[in-house]
Amino acid sequence: MQVAAFSTRARADAQQAKLTGLSLSTYVEQVRLNDKPIYRVRIGPFASETEAEAMRVQVVAKTGLEAKVYKQKRLTDAAAS
Repeated sequence: MQVAAFSTRARADAQQAKLTGLSLSTYVEQVRLNDKPIYRVRIGPFASETEAEAMRVQVVAKTGLEAKVYKQKRLTDAAAS
């Protein structure tokens, strides 16, 4: 689940710290978009879509952030592609 994305690591780390303070297990993922780094603040992984959606509702209620659930390919799925 993605809860935020920033152009600087410092801003992503600050948001991650706020979420960790709410007892949410988070991580920051760096990707490149238009040849520039983007730092995604994420929560997960989850065992099921149902579990992820339930957590998304809690995150929105606790933080007001518009969290979005994304499906990620499993390593076995990616290897088969």
